[in-house]
Amino acid sequence: MNRVISPACALALLITAASAQGQDTQPTNETSVSEFRQALLDLGTYLDAHTNSRSDLRRRFESVPDGLLQAIYPHVANPRQLQDAVAALKQDDAMHALQRATSVTPGAQP
Repeated sequence: MNRVISPACALALLITAASAQGQDTQPTNETSVSEFRQALLDLGTYLDAHTNSRSDLRRRFESVPDGLLQAIYPHVANPRQLQDAVAALKQDDAMHALQRATSVTPGAQP
């Protein structure tokens, strides 16, 4: 079980720790644990779609027990920033998908 949980927790801590340098944690940066879990699930879905590995991160994040998430959550430097970053990734994907859908393929009949 630790084998499944460890990569998920390590990835979450790595992502949020990278943005922690030089930042003060303000109460407005906080999210609920359920919002934090959803951000991790969305991140896992995004990474699964954009990597060639078979890591199945979304499934791994889903399997992290609530108690472990609650223990990790206070140590995340800026959960709101993580949530915003994942939302930006999803929005960027949606924008690119729309551009691909509306672009004219060279040589195609209008």
